[in-house]
This record gives sequence, structure tokens and C-alpha cells, in this order.
Amino acid sequence: MGEQVIRRSATDQVYTLIIRKIQKGDFASGDRLNIESLSKEFGVSRTPVREALGMLVQNGYLEHIHNMGPRIPEISRPQITELIEANSALIGGFIPLIFREGITEEFLGELKAAVELQKIALEERDQEVFTQSSIRFHERIIEECPNKKLRQISEQVWKQLDAWVSIYRGVKISRSLSMKQHEVILQAFEDGDQEKVLKSLIINCSLPIEYLPSEEAE
Repeated sequence: MGEQVIRRSATDQVYTLIIRKIQKGDFASGDRLNIESLSKEFGVSRTPVREALGMLVQNGYLEHIHNMGPRIPEISRPQITELIEANSALIGGFIPLIFREGITEEFLGELKAAVELQKIALEERDQEVFTQSSIRFHERIIEECPNKKLRQISEQVWKQLDAWVSIYRGVKISRSLSMKQHEVILQAFEDGDQEKVLKSLIINCSLPIEYLPSEEAE
């Protein structure tokens, strides 16, 4: 059985667990999400699953097809490009705020721990651990934003981008490159180099577009 719901409202937990499954690559583009099977996997009734799926459709993680129900959206280069552009703009907004508040040792320590875990996972070819540590690296940076509203918007956009391009981390060379860029970002934070953090983070979050097929190929 899959991960069980143990805290918060059932709907919120199911919402989070489905996003996690998308991020892990458990679904492919175009896959339909079955309410019955998900309710059994998470150990809840159909109602919270149905409500969570509705929220996921509203927030752009899923799309609803008439007479078919919710499914994982087909990867679209223009849509991914829009998410990357929105994410880059948000990064440009919250990174200066983080530096304004000051970089703490606790923050640096958590980023370093995520990178170290990525290194181990890459060596051991543990894709799930690598994915989760990569997700944590980015989440921790966004969490450091002192502006609550900007933080919430940034979290939503980044999670959509990450969920849509989960296949990106399935490419071994891209995983290695992602980890190296995280090391560069970490070092820039340690050096207090705001401009380098901005540039490196935007580049890192823009990498997935290189692994999508061109419009001509589609």
C-alpha cells in the first residue's frame, strides 16, 4: 500500500501525496488518475481524493478532459516555457529579500545537507532519494523568503514546473549537471554573492526545456 494519510485534513494530505507521486515520475503525460485506486492506496474514502483532484486541476497540475476525468497534462513546450519565465521572475523577486534579511548558518546547513544527499543518491543510483533531495533544495530556498505572499506564489509555480518536468531527472547527465549547479548556488550563498545566486538559480530552473522535444519534432 502507498503512503498513508495521518495528519491535517484528508483532502490536503491527498493533494500533497499526489503531487509527490507526480514529482517522483509515477505518472506519465496523459495518464488518467483513478479515484478508486488512489483512495485504496492512500487509505481514505473517495471524497477527499475527488476534492484533491479538483484542486489539482484548478492549480494547473492536472487537466480535466470531458467524459474522461482528470489526467496528467501532455508536456507542452510553450507551457513549460511560460512556467520557466514566471519562475525566473519570481526568483528575481525573492532572492534579494533573502539577502536583505541575511543568510543564516542554519539555512546554509540545510542546503548543504540536501546537496550531500544528492551526491550519495547519484553515486548509489537512487533516483527517488535524488529527486526528493533536489526538491528539498529548492523548497528550502523558497521557504527562506520573508514575504509570505511571494513565497506562496513561488512555491506553487515551482512545484508545477517541477511536476511537469519530472522526466528531466531521469536523464543521468542532467542529474549530474543539476547537482553541480546546486553546488554552485550553495557556494554563491556562502560567498554572499547575490548576483551569482540569481543567475545560477535561474539557469538551473531553466534546464528542463533543453530536454523537451522541439515543436517541429512534435
